[in-house]
Amino acid sequence: MCMSFDAWIVGLVLSTLLKDLQLVQSNRSFLVLLVVGILDSWLLYRFFTVQLPAAKAADSAAISIAPLTKTW
Repeated sequence: MCMSFDAWIVGLVLSTLLKDLQLVQSNRSFLVLLVVGILDSWLLYRFFTVQLPAAKAADSAAISIAPLTKTW
């Protein structure tokens, strides 16, 4: 979540910088922020719907197997 917030901050600053340096004359510089937002939303969606449930399932499987093994 912290990296997601950082991406939004960098996108906003980069968009503002493009406009202030007059590299982009109109508000089109904020398309950078839009692209960052779309990419970040897609990555967060993938993490919370695919990666996180798979990691939780693997952790619970490891916990259920661990008590069956003996370490001497």
